[in-house]
Amino acid sequence: MTKIPLLLFSVFAVAMSAANEPPRPELLQVKSVYLLPMHFGFDQYLANEISRMGIVRVVIDPAQADAVLTDRLGDALEQKLDEIMPRPAPAGAKTAESTATKPAAEGSGESAKSATEPASETKPASTSTDRKKSSRNSPLDIFNAADPNAAHPATTFSSGRGNVFLIDRGTRSVIWSFYEAPRSAQPDDLKRSADKVAAALKNAVRGKTTGHP
Repeated sequence: MTKIPLLLFSVFAVAMSAANEPPRPELLQVKSVYLLPMHFGFDQYLANEISRMGIVRVVIDPAQADAVLTDRLGDALEQKLDEIMPRPAPAGAKTAESTATKPAAEGSGESAKSATEPASETKPASTSTDRKKSSRNSPLDIFNAADPNAAHPATTFSSGRGNVFLIDRGTRSVIWSFYEAPRSAQPDDLKRSADKVAAALKNAVRGKTTGHP
């Protein structure tokens, strides 16, 4: 008679321990996030919900962020992160560079003059057509498109609408992710989805696991 209650108690204890797992160490280090532009302006709704819940600080300066929230992964994301969050130069790189240029600086006469004079050969300036073509083919254009219905350039950049990734600033690795596709691009649906994503992030930071609604 006592075996059934004991079994139920054991199942309940396991469920409770799984629902209150300690947060991942990487998440504990995140105190501020920077949001990259997302489809249909979803980043604006998500920033509002994260701030409202007081999960972490939402910053507009990427230099002050511990992590980045984005809805896409790929080569273009790497380029964007290198642009807004450049990796620190390796220790000793500056010393090696100065050592390599020191003999040229100490030279004299024609050798020193030739080392400092720019090459006389110049390349023709790029035309406006070339500049437009280069800009149109840039994989970073997808981050700057204000119109969500505008045609995006063909790149290897993958984007899954509904996916949200938290990228660690230092390691450039995904430390948390969640999927919640908005029903439509209407403000109410975007706000509803942003609320669910923010709640999931809050639970992850606090070490709680919740089932997907």
